[in-house]
Amino acid sequence: SFVGGRSFMPAAFGQFPDETMADLVAYIGTLKEGGPPKKEAAPKTATTKKEGAIGKATGSNRRELPLVEKPKPKTGKRPNIILIFTDDQGYEDLGCFGSKTIKTPRIDEMAAGGLKLTNFYAQPVCGVSRAALMTGSYPIRVAEPGNLKRLHTVPHPQEITMAEVLKLAGYATGIIGKWHLTEKGEGPGGFDPATMPNAQGFDSFFGTPLFNGYTVYVDDVPLRVPLLRNQEIVDPGVESWDNITADYTEEAIQYIEKNKDKPFFLYLAHNMPHIPVGSSEDFKGKSEYGPYGDTIEEIDWSTGQILDKLKELGIDDNTLVVFTSDNGPWVETTRSMKPDGKPFIPRDHSGSAAPL
Repeated sequence: SFVGGRSFMPAAFGQFPDETMADLVAYIGTLKEGGPPKKEAAPKTATTKKEGAIGKATGSNRRELPLVEKPKPKTGKRPNIILIFTDDQGYEDLGCFGSKTIKTPRIDEMAAGGLKLTNFYAQPVCGVSRAALMTGSYPIRVAEPGNLKRLHTVPHPQEITMAEVLKLAGYATGIIGKWHLTEKGEGPGGFDPATMPNAQGFDSFFGTPLFNGYTVYVDDVPLRVPLLRNQEIVDPGVESWDNITADYTEEAIQYIEKNKDKPFFLYLAHNMPHIPVGSSEDFKGKSEYGPYGDTIEEIDWSTGQILDKLKELGIDDNTLVVFTSDNGPWVETTRSMKPDGKPFIPRDHSGSAAPL
């Protein structure tokens, strides 16, 4: 198992036996034996498609996945992959990364039994970090609809995501949580279906198209964020985020149970601890750090529930579990951090970048 950190972002990896690692390396090797297909640059004004998704090409050299026979590992089973991704979590916000006021015993166990990563590159905000994660590219190189570069990257439908690569390899692919790689459109919730998870390699999606808000409290602004299951709206406007981590955890457990007999990729992208923060009754008011600490401690509980379920099902030794964050804490106590600026995020509602 492994544990690691990136710029203001901790990460932890679960049990991953040497023999399974050898299988994964051998599998990746078979993908590379024939060499990459030749790249063909698309005309900047051409209309291109990927699995029915329509958009204007942006001159990117990205291409559709080649139709080749799926190579298989030489021995053993392909490992399951669970990627737990938190939103705006600080580097020091886990016990294993130095927090004295936020208790994270389950993630600390992952650190103690694994590999802790502390050298890193990081992206500045949510969207670009997710674009880099999903495409494996620097966000500035990721093609976007309309030949635009946005503050929060929206990958062009022709971009190849890790979910599509794993799906080609025979994996079930699911995302639970925050996507934030889409743009406005005419689909459910007012978003473009071609830039939503189901068009980007994921068999299933339960979560929010974008962030959960941008204010300390939900009632500070009229904005209400929709919650979707695939292309169906579950809640047109979430009024409270107190139960979101518990709901995502229940969904994750169900997904693992459903796919336990085949290789699966689960991308669990928590909305927390991005403002407005929320935690369930079992965790509210419990952390010494305050409301923000409550959310982290509930995420720690959530991680433990997932690890326990893997062990219960007997698939823990064949599952890689990764825990990390996106871009670090939103430390903006006054607007734009101006000394005389309007007060914004209280310290007990955002994380810590110490000791960086």
